[in-house]
Amino acid sequence: MGVLDAVDTERWLHLSYWQKFKNTFSCKAYNGRMACYIMTIGVIDECRQLGIGTSLLKQTIQLVEAKYKTCLAIYLHVVDYNRTALKFYKRNGFINLKTLYNHYEIHGADYDAIVLYKPIGDTKKVILEKKAELKHLER
Repeated sequence: MGVLDAVDTERWLHLSYWQKFKNTFSCKAYNGRMACYIMTIGVIDECRQLGIGTSLLKQTIQLVEAKYKTCLAIYLHVVDYNRTALKFYKRNGFINLKTLYNHYEIHGADYDAIVLYKPIGDTKKVILEKKAELKHLER
């Protein structure tokens, strides 16, 4: 039996693709506006640098944009010492929002969380239009 076969096979096999996929993110509305939080994306060491993480992230963003039209942004936390993850998300268009000090306790030690976000859908269009407008005014 492989590693994936051992992961709660009975429950997993009965879930639809959408139910399986939805286990990786959560969308919530605040004042009529929605933001989606990515709970986890992980690729084991042996499978890194193959585009799997990028593919998972892009599929998640596409699904959120299609299914949650009012979603303004996707956001997530990364433990501050995970430089690989921080570079990955920045390379994929995520922006630093803030630091949550002592957010994680790992093996008895406190670590900060870096909160990153990526505007999506109409929000992304508005931001790009504003950037273009500012560049035009700078000339």
